Amino acid sequence: RPFERLLGLVPMPRYGSVDPTPWLAFFFPLFFGLVLGDVAFGVLGLTAATLWRLRGWGGAPGRDLSRVAQACSASALLFGVLFGEALGALGEHAGLHPLLMDRRTAFRELLLATLAVGALHVLLGLALGVWEAARGRRFREAGNRAVRLRMMPAAGVAIAAAAGAVPASAGRPAQLLLAVLAVASVILGGLLAPLELLLSLGNVMSYA
Repeated sequence: RPFERLLGLVPMPRYGSVDPTPWLAFFFPLFFGLVLGDVAFGVLGLTAATLWRLRGWGGAPGRDLSRVAQACSASALLFGVLFGEALGALGEHAGLHPLLMDRRTAFRELLLATLAVGALHVLLGLALGVWEAARGRRFREAGNRAVRLRMMPAAGVAIAAAAGAVPASAGRPAQLLLAVLAVASVILGGLLAPLELLLSLGNVMSYA
């Protein structure tokens, strides 16, 4: 319920469609923690949000937003522990050590992890779109979305093979599968449908 306040900042979903609030409640604090990831800021945020909630500032909207702030601060605290950060590098002097990665040096690992989270987020959105279209008996649209859902991993493998991140032998089957799926996309969604793959890949890259 508290995250409905954030959902109210954008146009509401149409009646009968997938309710995005539970997904927002999971991913919003996750992204917040990934970006901030600091023990000190997490503790400060939790303290301030808890005080905000106990004092009842802002009435019902204030209580909801304080819950959102608590969730985001807890996520920042968790990732701060995983990254070993408190007020930046000062955490190292306090005895903190990265449990997951050191963001100051593990640039490549952090970038790949960020893109993996972005790919998961976009693929989940596509999967929910397939389910919603099928539930509404828009089967052609559901089929087109399902094809696009399969095109993204195939394109990812093909790109990774070209970049040398995975064995080159995996690139050829991925390219063939991508070609077959592109034809299916044209049949289901029209000539411009395969271009939506580029939009999805661009969305994933934007998470960097």
